[in-house]
Formats: sequence, structure tokens, C-alpha cells
Amino acid sequence: RRFYVKIKDTNHSSIKLFKEKLGFVECAYAECFGEYEFELKCETSEDMAELIEQKWQCLVAQKQSPSATEETVARNGTIYDVHE
Repeated sequence: RRFYVKIKDTNHSSIKLFKEKLGFVECAYAECFGEYEFELKCETSEDMAELIEQKWQCLVAQKQSPSATEETVARNGTIYDVHE
């Protein structure tokens, strides 16, 4: 399964979170929309949830609490599940 996010190129904190912290890989850029697409491949949606939870727990452990930006992305971000 391929899980992906689309992020505006001006949203630097979300790009940093998904790319550097959660391990998503840039797979496309739509210049006409000014939007990056990042993906993360996992076998199942449960594997994806577990992986993100583990990475998030590591981030929280490294910092006493995540930044307001990371909390906002975690609450409001959308991860799309594409069945292949």
C-alpha cells in the first residue's frame, strides 16, 4: 500500500515533519499547484499506523512536547490511503 500526503510548497513545517521526521519520500511536485507529494509504503494500514505512532513517540521522547506546528499537522493533516 502507498500512503501519501500533498503539501503546499510554502508549508515548510509540514514538509519538514513528513520528510525529515516521519520518513515520507518526495515522489512528485506539481508546479502549477505549488504542491509536493510525499509517500510512505507499508504492507497494511495497520503497519502504517504503527510506524507513524512509533516515530511520533520517538519525537515526543526527544522533545518534552512537540511544537505547536507539529501538533496542528498531527490533528489536521490528512494521509491518503491508496489501494494498489
